[in-house]
Amino acid sequence: MARINSEMQVKDAIAEIVDGNPGAITACVDILNHGEASCLLYLDELGIYGARIYMLWSDVCDRNALKTIAVLYAHQHELAGLDIQTLNHAIDNRGEGIDWSGLEPIMEILNSYSVIPGPPAS
Repeated sequence: MARINSEMQVKDAIAEIVDGNPGAITACVDILNHGEASCLLYLDELGIYGARIYMLWSDVCDRNALKTIAVLYAHQHELAGLDIQTLNHAIDNRGEGIDWSGLEPIMEILNSYSVIPGPPAS
């Protein structure tokens, strides 16, 4: 069951998903500093909380918010073969199983915009 929703204050949403883990707080703030509050909702949807948020950001993504956003974006949009089993395996095994070459196009976009771009204008 989801712990957070889009109506919550950001500080309250962070408090709900980090389970008091200081590393998870740092990871969430880093992600927010790149303009991606929606990633917090997606972490919640995936059931990734507390220490696992920290492990994703730190161990899998080298403490790089853009890499973390790219991994979540790739999973959400079923890109680079990043299914939930692969994502959980990577979190549990310091990044093992992530095809970083498949994430390069996403990383290039993120590096140029610093956030995930929205849908194209119609």
